[in-house]
Amino acid sequence: MNKTPKQPGSRKSNSRPFPAGAKIIPALAGILLVMAIVGVFIERRRHSPPPEQAPEARTDSKRPSLSLKKISQTSVKNGVREWSLEADSARYFKEKNRAVFENPSLVFFRKNAPNIQIFARQGVLLTDSNRVEAMGAVRALSGAYALRADKIAYDDKKRAIVSMAPSRIRSGASVLQADRISIFLDEDRTVFEGNVKGTLDEHFAF
Repeated sequence: MNKTPKQPGSRKSNSRPFPAGAKIIPALAGILLVMAIVGVFIERRRHSPPPEQAPEARTDSKRPSLSLKKISQTSVKNGVREWSLEADSARYFKEKNRAVFENPSLVFFRKNAPNIQIFARQGVLLTDSNRVEAMGAVRALSGAYALRADKIAYDDKKRAIVSMAPSRIRSGASVLQADRISIFLDEDRTVFEGNVKGTLDEHFAF
């Protein structure tokens, strides 16, 4: 009996084709897994508190519109100098019409008396009213006289320097203190108010 010889490479394969549904199952499982992860992320975002605002965003309103170093400024009205100011630094807040100075020194000009020099740790200029304030170890010098106070203010309408807290004027042996001292620059007049006391000699004048 003749046998037909086997052709090389004609071995019958034992593998079976996958059913059509078998290819869909892994893809469907992957899609479901992604949807589950996204759902958990959305749920966490929905229940999470809103992120805290950055400090810079909360303090925008307090940021100066302009910052300068080593500044000088002079106030002139009708061609006449009223005062001049120098400071180590200045910060200008446009919305508040306010300028803040560090270590300011001011000179208030007078017609018939020595000018008044003022030194303080900090100063403020209200640009809409031209009001000037100085605070922190305030010293006001005029000739041989010295005034010390915690805070003073310059009233532009009255052309007056007013101490905002109990203060003292000294010249040699003369000492005079009061709750409020007002110096009227154009009138060469000084007014003492509240708990006035001290010792004066006949040459005292400010």
